[in-house]
Amino acid sequence: MNARRRSAQHGLEILPGNEAGTTHSERLKCSFCGTAEAAVVLDSLVKKPLCLLHYYTTRAVRMDPAKVRPAGNGSELRRQLPAMQDLFSEAFSDLKKDIDEES
Repeated sequence: MNARRRSAQHGLEILPGNEAGTTHSERLKCSFCGTAEAAVVLDSLVKKPLCLLHYYTTRAVRMDPAKVRPAGNGSELRRQLPAMQDLFSEAFSDLKKDIDEES
């Protein structure tokens, strides 16, 4: 049975198992900050792990979505996603409020 599924919110395909070749004891760190656990891996010339904060706030988000894979089994992506949704929701609300005040 093929258990692949695609997340509608961020266009990443969630695959079962251990796609990035990591185990729970050797978690990938974000290549940008080096402290947060990687949520996605960019498959370009060099595999580049990123946390969601640095995926969405750098040019990496412009990369072809077909070349972006969840790190490990996707659990870190699912863990980080609600915080990113809250962050961007708050930023959108603040921007909307500022625009309303200026008009």
